[in-house]
Amino acid sequence: MAAPIEAKVKASGLAALAAGLIDWALAEYVFKGHHVDAAVTAEVYAAIPAVIATAAGYLAPHTPRPADAGVIDVAALSKPPVPQPQNVVASSGQVIPPTGAVTVQPPPVTQ
Repeated sequence: MAAPIEAKVKASGLAALAAGLIDWALAEYVFKGHHVDAAVTAEVYAAIPAVIATAAGYLAPHTPRPADAGVIDVAALSKPPVPQPQNVVASSGQVIPPTGAVTVQPPPVTQ
C-alpha cells in the first residue's frame, strides 16, 4: 500500500498552481500595456512560483512518521565490524575455545 501524500508536498503543489494563476494575472492586468522590460517580467514569472511554493512547504505542518520507519544508526555504520573469535587447534590437537581457556583432556588409558 502506498503511503499518503505528505502535507508539505500537497501545500507546495497547490501553491505552485496558485503561483501560476498569479503569474497569469500579472501578465494580463499589470504588465500588459505597460512598458516593462522583458527581462524583469521573466524574472518575476520565474521567482513567484519558487517563492510561494517554498513558503507554503515551509509553513505546512510536518507529517509524522511511524516509530519504526527505518531509523538508521549512522554511528554504528561508521564502525568496522568486530571479528568473531574462532576456535584454535593447537599442534597437540587440543581445541582452544575463543575465551582463552584451554580444555585439556587426558590421554586414553590402554592396558
